[in-house]
Amino acid sequence: MDRKKMTENEKVEVAAVRAYLKALEQNAPQPGRRRRTPENLKRQLAALAPMLEGASITKRLDLIQQRINLETDLKALQQAGSVDLSALEAGFATHAAAYGG
Repeated sequence: MDRKKMTENEKVEVAAVRAYLKALEQNAPQPGRRRRTPENLKRQLAALAPMLEGASITKRLDLIQQRINLETDLKALQQAGSVDLSALEAGFATHAAAYGG
């Protein structure tokens, strides 16, 4: 059976839905975890620097990994904050309405 190719309009619809769902997933609260803020992450990063001085090699390794994790989380949080959920939601609603009954 031949598979029907998606039209450009269908591709736009799928992209809008995918972008909206991805943004929701990235911004969803996680049960049992406090909401992380950039200020909180920066404060934790600042607290790591003095701990590195005089730490044993294994403790330094752990602290460096914590720093890498915090920097990664901070970058992800800043990027997630730049996403305009209202615009994505509007695009989703426009295209999802076509499938409503």
